[in-house]
Amino acid sequence: MTRSSGAPLPPSPPDLPQTLGDAAEPGELRGLELRESAVKGLDWSGRSAADLRIVESRLERVDLSNVAAPGLSLRDVVVHEGSWAGLGAESAVIHRVELRGARLTGAVLSDASL
Repeated sequence: MTRSSGAPLPPSPPDLPQTLGDAAEPGELRGLELRESAVKGLDWSGRSAADLRIVESRLERVDLSNVAAPGLSLRDVVVHEGSWAGLGAESAVIHRVELRGARLTGAVLSDASL
């Protein structure tokens, strides 16, 4: 792909599989790995989610408000609506993530890799 006039290339979109399995409410978020999952309408607000890993998944209307998630890892994820207000995701690793209509007021992404 040739760049014209030094314009930056657009970001790569998330790479999701054709089908995603429906995710049930997990009992524990700390250290949880979700892969190829569709997560819909869950309220995870205020929980501890250190080292949560979400890969090749879609989050719809998921509430992550005030979640403590240091070490969060997101790769190839689509987020539609929901709230990440007050999310504490220090040292997060976030690659190919698309956010649409999500609230991120006060989210902390210090030392994150975006």
